[in-house]
Amino acid sequence: MNKPTIPTVNLVERQQRIEASLKPAYTEFLRLVKARGLTTGVEIGVGFGGHCESLLEYRGLDALTGIDPYTADDQGDAPNALNQHDMDRVHDIALDRLARFGRRFELLRKPSLQAVSKFEDGSLDFVYIDGDQHFDAVGKDLSMWFDKVREGGIIAGHDYDNPDMPDVQQAVDGFFQRLGWTVHHAGQFVWWVEKKRASVSFIIPAYNAEDTLWQAAASIMDDNFMPGDELIIVDDGSTDSTGIIIDELAEAYPDIRTIYHTQNYGAAVARNRAATDATHHLVMMLDADNILPTDSVAALRDHLIKTNADAACFSQIRLFRDGDEPGQTAWVHEYPDSQASLAQYCAMQDPPGAAGNLLFTREAWYRAGGYPEDVAALDSWGFGLRVVATGSKLSVCPQGYYDHRIGHNSYWQREHKAGKTDRLALSLLRPYFSRLSTASQFYLLQSKNQEQWFTNLAEHPLQLDGEKRGRSMLGIALNIQSIRQRLARLVSRAA
Repeated sequence: MNKPTIPTVNLVERQQRIEASLKPAYTEFLRLVKARGLTTGVEIGVGFGGHCESLLEYRGLDALTGIDPYTADDQGDAPNALNQHDMDRVHDIALDRLARFGRRFELLRKPSLQAVSKFEDGSLDFVYIDGDQHFDAVGKDLSMWFDKVREGGIIAGHDYDNPDMPDVQQAVDGFFQRLGWTVHHAGQFVWWVEKKRASVSFIIPAYNAEDTLWQAAASIMDDNFMPGDELIIVDDGSTDSTGIIIDELAEAYPDIRTIYHTQNYGAAVARNRAATDATHHLVMMLDADNILPTDSVAALRDHLIKTNADAACFSQIRLFRDGDEPGQTAWVHEYPDSQASLAQYCAMQDPPGAAGNLLFTREAWYRAGGYPEDVAALDSWGFGLRVVATGSKLSVCPQGYYDHRIGHNSYWQREHKAGKTDRLALSLLRPYFSRLSTASQFYLLQSKNQEQWFTNLAEHPLQLDGEKRGRSMLGIALNIQSIRQRLARLVSRAA
């Protein structure tokens, strides 16, 4: 005998009464629309149309587009689940309810991510997100609709601090905290953020860079710098005329800030010092011998924001020889992947982001513990490793590139000749040994491999074991080795 079911009409009416109970929240966002003089917007998640109706009753709102696919949720046998017939009825109720507003309102019955292509970038005063409130869905809505709102406009939504929908707050906070933007609580679970331009703190660490520094700095100040940005140049104890050039640059470009080290501490210390002093939440690192093409950082910044990433690098590195002009490309190194991963850093010397010259959030920098300061020229590779290993998303910007100078006595070439690269890379990998497969751990336990594993990654890539937990055999072994070495030094000093 089949169980009796609740009549469909009762389910629709019940949902309509639930939506009507949310009416106090309508006035919260309407108050903001009036105060800000917002005239054109989009609401994602129309339902029965109550919130749209509240907004349209304000005559100052010229045009509102509602977006809702009105498709049945896959909730199985949930007692309050509406089937597709129910959803069609909800759609008809909303159309009838909002028909009186004529051309001021348009209802697009399609998913949010399909409807977004109808709108031009910067064409909206606001977007109100109240559709699918799961974490991934909210994140996608934020990413896709971000560009459609003009600077000074409002990105808003509902259920921010609703205990029954924690995904909303997590997604919203994660998206905007990267940029250092404030999420405002308007009451009744309504949240809103004012869209601003995401300013960038550019950083150039410089050591004996008299031949290349001006060109690198000019590629920022002349071709990528926007009002509100800053450039911090660190003279890391140079012994040539780098300090003089920095002074001349600061005089030519008043927005340049300078830091001078009395001795050479290394590029990582210079990078971390400047990142600590940076004003903005987005940081763009550029080596003193490389060059940024015109408007390349704007594309990189937009990509970072739209992909909800914590760091972003160019998909191409265009290498040019010392003495040539940028554009006279010797060859191009290209990253085919859209996102860097720990697996890539364990399998290749040059994964995305390893060459440095990337954009990242200060939050990702803090989470990574900054640039490693005791690994010489591996500081950029080590920072990229730390970024992906600590859970930050490092995304590759398609078709973006920068010009990388080769053929002179670079920092990497000087340090690599010392023959310590493999040991230093191993020290960077040590905190993440527990994530390696057993085979890769045993491989690295052999002393001869510790002297060549990084150099031979192409022939013998390391592999991860996603199921491993706790301290690895290799980590324990190397920690014991490190303790023995420290004890030996203490004994030697005592003697």
